Amino acid sequence: MLSLKYKFHLTLIAILDTIIKQLFNSLSEGLMSTITDNATITEIADILRLMGEPSRLKILIACLSQPMTVTTLSEQLGLSMPLISHHLRLLRALRLLRAERQGKQVLYTLEDEHIRCILTDMLEHFTADCLLSKSNELSTTSI
Repeated sequence: MLSLKYKFHLTLIAILDTIIKQLFNSLSEGLMSTITDNATITEIADILRLMGEPSRLKILIACLSQPMTVTTLSEQLGLSMPLISHHLRLLRALRLLRAERQGKQVLYTLEDEHIRCILTDMLEHFTADCLLSKSNELSTTSI
């Protein structure tokens, strides 16, 4: 039986593969050569590697619904504030999150709608796979 983490990584790969294929299909040949340059591919790989770390992915998912402070993220995720701050710095560096100061607090939110779409598509895809798997398990046990 596949672990939840492994299923999640497979789902992430499948979604990103679909996104890349759609991108390539919709672009002209001239733009395709620009997108497939090594720098762009390296940047995409860095982003996926960053998102593949469970704590960082939890932070991104937590920021889906509303802007979050370091303190709130620390409490909700059960991680230390220095560790949360470290992950936030990395996520901001690759433009996955942005920080907005409100008075004395700094709120972290997803950088843009593209990031939100990637995360929600990934979660929907993974949730659908889990539901289908559980449905299959129930149908085979009830026979």
